[in-house]
Amino acid sequence: MRERVTVNSIALARDHREVVGKLAIADLQRLHYVLFEPSGEVEYKLSGSVDREGVAWLRLHLDAKLSLLCQRCLGPMEFREQAMRKFKLVPQGQSLGDPADEPEDFEQIHAEEDLDIAALVEDEIILTLPMVAVHEDGKCAAPQSADDGEKKSPFSSLSVLKRQ
Repeated sequence: MRERVTVNSIALARDHREVVGKLAIADLQRLHYVLFEPSGEVEYKLSGSVDREGVAWLRLHLDAKLSLLCQRCLGPMEFREQAMRKFKLVPQGQSLGDPADEPEDFEQIHAEEDLDIAALVEDEIILTLPMVAVHEDGKCAAPQSADDGEKKSPFSSLSVLKRQ
């Protein structure tokens, strides 16, 4: 289990600091259902700033290479994720509003004294994954067969019943 890394989001923004680190993909449990293999790391950089109007912002940069499960051939599919997301910090207790009304270039989140960086990174990875992970046409691996190439009729097991 991963060690929880937290940061005071308002202090990070106010002091114009940044946090840089790596997370093991194996520790990001909510991703496991789409992965062929939970290996590798996610590199992240979370930086804070305050604009001229006094609004606090966070900017998250991600870089990860994931081994997704291809839904066509059920084999490994390499997926490179390089993303940048901007967050507007909203004070606790204040409504975030309707997500459908938010601009495309940033997301509103509540300012937290203990912002869980790994959860934020994991959320952003999940949001940027393809809806259905499949190889490009013609790139899928041939399905592996356990019968050494010998073709067997799907009705061959019925012959045993016929003899009884």
